Amino acid sequence: MSHALFYEPKSLSEFVWQDQNLETLIKSIVQSGTPPNLLFYGEPGVGKSTLAKLIPEALECQEYVYRTEINGCMESGIDVVRERIATTVKLSPVFGRHYIVIEEFDGMTSNAQNALKAEMDRARGSAIFIFTTNNISKVNNAILSRCTTAQLVAAPPHAWVQRVQYILQRENISYPVDDILRMIEQANGDCRRIVQNCLTATMYAPPVRATEAPIP
Repeated sequence: MSHALFYEPKSLSEFVWQDQNLETLIKSIVQSGTPPNLLFYGEPGVGKSTLAKLIPEALECQEYVYRTEINGCMESGIDVVRERIATTVKLSPVFGRHYIVIEEFDGMTSNAQNALKAEMDRARGSAIFIFTTNNISKVNNAILSRCTTAQLVAAPPHAWVQRVQYILQRENISYPVDDILRMIEQANGDCRRIVQNCLTATMYAPPVRATEAPIP
């Protein structure tokens, strides 16, 4: 596991929200216990895939979560729907539900998207679909009608300060808040670049001395 992956959010409480509206929506879905199919769209790097993978764990209060992950650009044809997804839908988990996370869904062919409609209808109550896409215009309208959609945008720099302070503290490094904000702004809202910039900075900063106060 890379150092950057180590600091990816492990729960919704660690996710950096773009605004209160999105946070309220997702937490209300989790609290309801009866989630709809979800589709997250937005520019690359804003946290769509991270959020899609955190939701199943938040919904299922158990150690093991039945989750199938598919990349729509790499597995784009109708065969993945007829074989992998259809098989998953037919299986009933012992506990909880199946979660089928399809990233870069806009990469799937129109035939695959058309075939998926039937599987989504067949899966009601036993499997939840969570899609991510950079280009919502390439998603079949019938798929959209079966989902709750949410647009993700880059979280503002101030929203990232606490998370970056946490990472720096774990690395035994201290930076002034103004420098942290500049570090965040240089990433142009890309979550992965923010974490990578943070870790790169730790290579050049002196460690915090034992007498220094910890970052709050």
